[in-house]
Amino acid sequence: IWFVTLSSVSSPHIPKDFDLVILDEASQSLEPSCIEALTRGKKILLIGDYKQLQPIVKSRKAISDKMNISLFEKLCRSQG
Repeated sequence: IWFVTLSSVSSPHIPKDFDLVILDEASQSLEPSCIEALTRGKKILLIGDYKQLQPIVKSRKAISDKMNISLFEKLCRSQG
Protein backbone atom coordinates (compact mmCIF):
# COMPACT_ATOMS: atom_id res chain seq x y z
CA ILE A 1 0.00 0.00 0.00
CA TRP A 2 1.31 3.39 -1.01
CA PHE A 3 -0.20 6.77 -0.16
CA VAL A 4 1.00 9.56 -2.44
CA THR A 5 -0.20 12.89 -3.70
CA LEU A 6 -0.90 13.53 -7.37
CA SER A 7 2.11 15.83 -7.51
CA SER A 8 4.48 13.14 -6.18
CA VAL A 9 3.19 10.10 -8.06
CA SER A 10 5.76 10.55 -10.83
CA SER A 11 8.68 10.33 -8.40
CA PRO A 12 11.16 7.61 -9.39
CA HIS A 13 10.78 5.73 -6.07
CA ILE A 14 7.03 5.14 -6.62
CA PRO A 15 6.23 1.77 -8.26
CA LYS A 16 4.91 1.88 -11.83
CA ASP A 17 2.12 -0.71 -11.53
CA PHE A 18 -0.65 -1.16 -8.98
CA ASP A 19 -3.61 -3.51 -8.84
CA LEU A 20 -5.81 -0.64 -7.65
CA VAL A 21 -5.42 3.14 -7.72
CA ILE A 22 -7.81 5.10 -5.51
CA LEU A 23 -8.12 8.79 -6.30
CA ASP A 24 -9.80 10.52 -3.36
CA GLU A 25 -11.39 13.93 -3.91
CA ALA A 26 -11.34 13.17 -7.64
CA SER A 27 -13.86 15.93 -8.26
CA GLN A 28 -11.16 18.47 -7.34
CA SER A 29 -8.52 16.94 -9.61
CA LEU A 30 -8.09 18.24 -13.12
CA GLU A 31 -7.31 15.75 -15.88
CA PRO A 32 -3.67 16.71 -16.41
CA SER A 33 -2.90 16.24 -12.72
CA CYS A 34 -4.44 12.78 -12.44
CA ILE A 35 -3.35 11.16 -15.74
CA GLU A 36 -0.06 9.81 -14.33
CA ALA A 37 -1.79 8.13 -11.38
CA LEU A 38 -4.55 6.66 -13.53
CA THR A 39 -2.09 5.04 -15.95
CA ARG A 40 -0.49 3.07 -13.11
CA GLY A 41 -3.50 1.04 -12.02
CA LYS A 42 -5.12 -2.10 -13.40
CA LYS A 43 -8.30 -0.88 -11.71
CA ILE A 44 -9.20 2.68 -10.79
CA LEU A 45 -11.59 3.98 -8.15
CA LEU A 46 -12.53 7.67 -8.26
CA ILE A 47 -14.13 9.14 -5.13
CA GLY A 48 -15.72 12.57 -4.82
CA ASP A 49 -18.77 14.76 -5.29
CA TYR A 50 -18.46 17.22 -8.15
CA LYS A 51 -21.55 19.09 -6.95
CA GLN A 52 -19.82 19.78 -3.64
CA LEU A 53 -16.11 20.25 -4.32
CA GLN A 54 -14.91 21.38 -7.72
CA PRO A 55 -11.41 22.19 -8.95
CA ILE A 56 -10.10 25.67 -8.28
CA VAL A 57 -9.21 27.32 -11.58
CA LYS A 58 -8.36 31.01 -11.67
CA SER A 59 -7.50 31.43 -15.34
CA ARG A 60 -10.37 32.95 -17.31
CA LYS A 61 -8.98 31.40 -20.48
CA ALA A 62 -8.91 27.93 -18.89
CA ILE A 63 -12.48 28.40 -17.67
CA SER A 64 -13.68 29.52 -21.09
CA ASP A 65 -11.96 26.44 -22.58
CA LYS A 66 -13.83 24.28 -20.02
CA MET A 67 -10.58 23.23 -18.35
CA ASN A 68 -12.24 23.73 -14.96
CA ILE A 69 -14.28 20.53 -15.27
CA SER A 70 -12.74 17.48 -13.63
CA LEU A 71 -12.47 14.08 -15.27
CA PHE A 72 -14.69 12.81 -12.45
CA GLU A 73 -17.46 15.26 -13.37
CA LYS A 74 -17.16 14.43 -17.07
CA LEU A 75 -17.49 10.71 -16.31
CA CYS A 76 -20.47 11.24 -13.98
CA ARG A 77 -22.30 13.40 -16.51
CA SER A 78 -21.63 10.92 -19.32
CA GLN A 79 -23.43 8.23 -17.31
CA GLY A 80 -26.55 10.35 -16.90
